[in-house]
Amino acid sequence: MVQIEIPDRDLVAGLEKGLAVIEAFDAAHTKLTVVDVAKMTGLTRAAARRYLLTLVKNGYAAYDGKFFSLLPRVLGLGYAYLSSATLAFRVQPILERISAKTQLRSCLRRDGGYLHRSLIDRSYYDCRLERG
Repeated sequence: MVQIEIPDRDLVAGLEKGLAVIEAFDAAHTKLTVVDVAKMTGLTRAAARRYLLTLVKNGYAAYDGKFFSLLPRVLGLGYAYLSSATLAFRVQPILERISAKTQLRSCLRRDGGYLHRSLIDRSYYDCRLERG
């Protein structure tokens, strides 16, 4: 994918901040307070609170009076990508990491209804990732 320079005037800062709030949650931080989110994102406490409450209102987060946590609806954001990207596009970075670690070429091929991954000596065979 080609990276292009996008001027700040063409960006929505509020969306960037909202995404940063969602990304503050992870396996080690499943429940966060307003103060936690403010510290992790660099937002003021008031701004962090507004973003979190917006996520609650729209069904992306829950609030128990002290802690916020993400709800399954957030998965829909990732599903939008998964449902639109081809298999080849999604697995290419994984195959490249495997190749880098093993020093072998990592290939994925489709055979009937099955996917097969194989590692091949780089000097022997130039495999291409099948599209689809």
